[in-house]
Order: sequence, then structure tokens, then C-alpha cells
Amino acid sequence: MFMAGIEDDDAFDAHAAHMGLDDVYTVLKCPFLFVTGKYDQLCPVRNVRRLYERMTAPRQFYVYDGEFNPMGKVAGEVYDLASDWVQDRLAGRPMKQGWFEVPAP
Repeated sequence: MFMAGIEDDDAFDAHAAHMGLDDVYTVLKCPFLFVTGKYDQLCPVRNVRRLYERMTAPRQFYVYDGEFNPMGKVAGEVYDLASDWVQDRLAGRPMKQGWFEVPAP
């Protein structure tokens, strides 16, 4: 609610009802990288898992144990991961698809 700038529960529920991705899952064709913390308050892992399971595009999902939304202790590692991932996709290197859980450091 804070991120949307809406303070009223009912108004936010009406707003959030239009934020679904159900019609997007099968349209995505390009490789997809998703990195989140296991305790992310803005995008709970159960929602991430649902997205992962419904997508048909090539995909890698990384879930970091012990982390929240800003990825505090592992932010540098995540930036490196994302940078290398993009370079590999642009170079046409093969991608190992899957759901990867990264243990807490």
C-alpha cells in the first residue's frame, strides 16, 4: 500500500485487482531471470513460485535464504549474477533453467 501511495484498504484492494500477470505468462518468450529474497515482503516467494510454474519462457529463478527485498548482505553477489547472466544471454551461451535456492551465507 505504501509503494502505491494508497492508505485505504478497500481502495488498495481495488487497485491491486488490476495488477495481475495472468495474461502475460504465456506471452513472454525471451529468457527471464528472477532474483528474490526468501523473506521479501513486496513479492512473497509463494507468488514467485506461481509465476515460475506458469511461465513457458526459458527461466532461472534464484531465491536467497535469509534475505528480504533489498537483498542486503548479498546485493553485490546478485548484481554480479545479473550482469553475468545478461552477458551470457547476449553471447548466446546456453542457460540452465530452473528454480535455485541459495543458502544463507
